[in-house]
Amino acid sequence: MAGKQRGTQKEKEERKRRRRGGREQGVARYKTCAASSAAITDPPELTSPAPELTTPAPEPPKVHPTKTCIMSDIQQAMALLISTFNKYSGKEGDKYTLSKSELKELLQNEFGDSLGKVSDKAALDNIFKDLDADKNDSVDFKEFSTLVVCLTQMCHEFFTKKK
Repeated sequence: MAGKQRGTQKEKEERKRRRRGGREQGVARYKTCAASSAAITDPPELTSPAPELTTPAPEPPKVHPTKTCIMSDIQQAMALLISTFNKYSGKEGDKYTLSKSELKELLQNEFGDSLGKVSDKAALDNIFKDLDADKNDSVDFKEFSTLVVCLTQMCHEFFTKKK
């Protein structure tokens, strides 16, 4: 046997087509995915009615009818992280930050008991104080993502030591 066959003829042709598409096509595809995911993850305005439009609304991004937006697992995880943050932020005050009560609701609903008793006021105060790096009494996305990254690292260490 001369060597391992690397997929069917159709798969080989698909790989060649992707290589020929070049960087420009990949960037365009990523921009289309980013634009379509932004429309999904932007939080709705909850406090005020829509303003009167004096100019026509911009056209939605044009997507080729036969091409689909395929995001990798990491891109899907990033989009989920952003949409989850946006789901809880802005219920009180600034829509780009979490207040202490919004953080509490997010932690209870999304992490459950994995962080311990979030309903314990002292524990919540400690978590909030540790996350609020700039001491502005709110947690922005960067500060929130620090929590998620630290928890992810702890889980990774825990499960790699078990083996």
